[in-house]
Amino acid sequence: MRTFAVILVALATVACGSDVPNGAQASSPEGSDAVAASDLETREERLARIADPEAARLFATVLDSIAPEEGWERTRYIEFDRISGSTRRSHRWDRFEGDYWVRGPVDDGELTALFNVNSPTEGQRVWLDGEEVVDEAQSESLVTQAHRWFINDTYWLVFPFKWDDPGVTVRYVGEREEWGETWEVVELTFEEVGLTPQNRYLAFVDPETGMFELWQYYAAADDEEPRFTNRWTDWRRFGPIVLSMQREMEDGTRGVYFEDVNASTEVPPSAFDAP
Repeated sequence: MRTFAVILVALATVACGSDVPNGAQASSPEGSDAVAASDLETREERLARIADPEAARLFATVLDSIAPEEGWERTRYIEFDRISGSTRRSHRWDRFEGDYWVRGPVDDGELTALFNVNSPTEGQRVWLDGEEVVDEAQSESLVTQAHRWFINDTYWLVFPFKWDDPGVTVRYVGEREEWGETWEVVELTFEEVGLTPQNRYLAFVDPETGMFELWQYYAAADDEEPRFTNRWTDWRRFGPIVLSMQREMEDGTRGVYFEDVNASTEVPPSAFDAP
């Protein structure tokens, strides 16, 4: 755990587990990250949304570690492949405008979808195995699935940036022992946001380095035991931010991981072109 301070110094100079169970996609307020460039918030404004002062302090520490100089606030574009077992889903995301492109396997073949996260079933375009879907009901059904991928998969990648999302309550738990180490811990619960507001997460931060390194997922907020615990590992710098590429179990087994990752203050040309 303590090695992260060294890793981040090197980055400045230049994770595991299973999927969330079926029907329990990770909560994330719909469209909460789609903002016009003129409406960008400052770090101070974001921290002010967290009512618990100790939770706000810890969030600020984490952001200073993985997104210095308001790196997350300046990050407009993110792309990544999320791999879990044999399933790979590719994503492209314009955070400022809400435009989204995703490709992944479905029962009927390979789904590619273009939509806006604020209104996914308005003006969407959907393809199956390269053929555009023209049936309205089928298109809406498929883009709804694609939107679920957006909510779930981005949460697995950028969870430590999203503690101030609207509808999220962050509470400082205090110090706790987990996996033989001492952490500062916050709890995240949800109020009528995302696909599964009944979820609860615990986020574990190294008190020495300020790095978020461990999370626990509870399918229901009143569950006594987590559904899983993952360590976030293999942190790398991408443009203005630092992201973790792997989710690992306590024995070091890798589960969910990420490839072909990029983050930038600008949207690359042709990022949202039709396939």
